[in-house]
Amino acid sequence: MELETRRIRGLEMKKTVVDQFYIDEEFNVPDSKEDVRRILLGKGEVRIEDTSRAEAYVKVSGKIFYRIVYLPDHAEPLPAFLEGSLPFEEMIYLEEEGEEGQELQQIRVSRLEFTPGLIHSRKLSLRVMVELQVFRDLMKEEELTVGVPEDQNLCCKKKAGSVLELKVSQKDRYRIKEEMKLPKTKENIGQILYGDVDCRSLSIRILEEELQLKGELSVFCLYLSEDGKTDWSEQRVPYEGKVEVSGAKEGMIDQISSELRDVSLEVRMDEDGEMRVVGVEGTLFLQICLYEETKMELVEDVYAPGMHCETKTTDGIYEQLLIRNQLQYKLEEQLLLPELGEGTLQICHGDGSIQMEQTKVMEEGIYIEGILYLNFLYLKAEDEMPFASWSGMVPFSYLLECPKQEEELCYHISPGVEQISFGLLGGQNVEVKAVLSFDALIRTRTQQKVLREVDLTPFTREEMERRPGIVGYIVKEGDTLWDLAKRYQTTEEKIKAVNGMEREELEKGEKLILY
Repeated sequence: MELETRRIRGLEMKKTVVDQFYIDEEFNVPDSKEDVRRILLGKGEVRIEDTSRAEAYVKVSGKIFYRIVYLPDHAEPLPAFLEGSLPFEEMIYLEEEGEEGQELQQIRVSRLEFTPGLIHSRKLSLRVMVELQVFRDLMKEEELTVGVPEDQNLCCKKKAGSVLELKVSQKDRYRIKEEMKLPKTKENIGQILYGDVDCRSLSIRILEEELQLKGELSVFCLYLSEDGKTDWSEQRVPYEGKVEVSGAKEGMIDQISSELRDVSLEVRMDEDGEMRVVGVEGTLFLQICLYEETKMELVEDVYAPGMHCETKTTDGIYEQLLIRNQLQYKLEEQLLLPELGEGTLQICHGDGSIQMEQTKVMEEGIYIEGILYLNFLYLKAEDEMPFASWSGMVPFSYLLECPKQEEELCYHISPGVEQISFGLLGGQNVEVKAVLSFDALIRTRTQQKVLREVDLTPFTREEMERRPGIVGYIVKEGDTLWDLAKRYQTTEEKIKAVNGMEREELEKGEKLILY
């Protein structure tokens, strides 16, 4: 017997793998650069160039680009910089070989520590720690039975509900090209010493066949003016654009993760020919999954009055949407930092990044523990070494509330930093204020028996003769119309008609006539 079925695509989340590796190298100062007296700042950026799967491993290769701001060794030093790159190749063990089905893999840099040190005036040490996270989802198809042939005189019990169906899954990228103009109070740019760009407040709207992106870049630029003075500017630079996505429709449910990479800052002339514009470029890497809620009725059970009905079932799993929301958590912390010393004048720039250490499903919701990594650049009352940087961390915990469920929860949570600020309170105290965001898609996974085969054979004449014509029945606790109709080879409609019933529910002790 041919059953009516429907194929549903979905994603099965696999275990996230965390990998750390270290690089320890020495760097010789080029002949074209002056001797190094002191290192002021160091910044690194990981650029992944290639990934490939090899059985239970994934090979990741790329470069770590770095820039070091330092004071040269002469009487009236002006800050200068050194830059370069370190190649890397890392084999990450995934703990299990690839399963059957298409695997969606995303590798993200969750943490980078770049520490330059001074060996002597012509040689530096470069110490790097990189932490990579490998996110894996396995695309699977589930075949669900939604109907039976109408010409087989089958009674069919169905369960109505909404099934979450994966419609679009792809990787894409959006190239950002914007400009930051200096305020009138700032001097012209002679040379950029140090820059930092973070993606903030990204909102994504799903349209027909495309995604509309709208967000802001937090851009910080430390530079030497044309007169050799050190200055800086920090602004929010808005951007917007579109990414073509085949199959996208308004009203779909999105699970989209983004990562800003390959950032560069370039000095440009304004309309008056003065160097007062900073060109900002970067690439937004997107992992796009779009879902649709499909209403359907799933066949739970069948029988045929007057016939033997043999069925075969298998275990099936489908998902339903529980929560799709963007949540925010305000964090305020006061830090005592004696290492700053005396004479700290101003915090010029600060940023932060989140690492989720643990998530746990509890009765009230999903409990999140993590770390907010902090870094800020500050100005000191020292002519010889006016700038310095501080790095540290603040632990946090947050309860993402969701209704209690009997079914297994499957969730995807993307953390981010929407806003962050640092303020000097005096006495070596620094106040940190941050708004953390959690982009959450929470689903329930329901397992049920899926009807695969139905085999009908008529009752024999002897079986028909042994069947009682009319049965008197007293309802027991837990009885349903469906169970009684199936047991006594009749239909729910007949039971209701004979007993003058309009309701579906049965009451314990109720007397019924069945035939």
